[in-house]
Amino acid sequence: NAVVSLPAGASAVWTVTAQVSPSASGTLANTASVSGRFTDTNPANNVDTDLDSIGTLDTLTISMGSGDTGQGQVISSPAGISCGATCSTQFLDGSQVTLTAIARAGDTFAGWAGACAGAANVCTVTMASGTVPVTAQFRGPTVSGSVPGGNGVVTCAPSPVVQQTSSTCAITPASGYELTALTDNGISVLTSTVVSSGAYVLSGPALVNDHQVIATFMKANGTTCSAGGECGSGNCADGVCCDGACTGQCQACNLASKAGTCSPVRGPPAA
Repeated sequence: NAVVSLPAGASAVWTVTAQVSPSASGTLANTASVSGRFTDTNPANNVDTDLDSIGTLDTLTISMGSGDTGQGQVISSPAGISCGATCSTQFLDGSQVTLTAIARAGDTFAGWAGACAGAANVCTVTMASGTVPVTAQFRGPTVSGSVPGGNGVVTCAPSPVVQQTSSTCAITPASGYELTALTDNGISVLTSTVVSSGAYVLSGPALVNDHQVIATFMKANGTTCSAGGECGSGNCADGVCCDGACTGQCQACNLASKAGTCSPVRGPPAA
């Protein structure tokens, strides 16, 4: 026991250094109390106890998934773990440690491995057996393509992808069809370059979150049709998709070698 006299308003800091037997277990308690003329009217404020558990220490090791396209960090409660790469610290054997995985903005926590499992970003481990390994996995943005109406394919790769790198969506219409609409997260991105190259490229600052690329394919000019709504041009004339309404006299859109182009008809009428 130690006693110190302090004037009003002063403070004292006690540092306790203890060495315990390797086989010891339990709780080490150190209590400080205040007595004398100046005490708090609430007795609970005149005493404080520091409690320290005694026992075997196990090592909790955190690592990130190899090949991850995303980034994030893992923090622990009780405190001790806070890292976005490999780190470790020790906790008392038998104690429970709650880990929380936090993905970088735009990335997604993809799950645990090792002593933790599942896709929930919070996991509680019980310390035991000397070393407890945990791996946190994070993925970068996904870039996916879809064609709700069919008649073509959109394939995007790589996906998932590391933020601000690059991913390319290859756009392939079925025979007789053409690309008539393309959206990225609901925003039209159809340009003549995309149509001619058959590819939509995402890169740099634009690639920091998930992207859903949706394509619409309709019949190309010269493809057989029964109504204008089937055609990219909106015109169905003489049984084929046409570049115009083609309703004038001596006009046709199904002439040999000119199918799909409204052209004048020359020569004597057919018998």
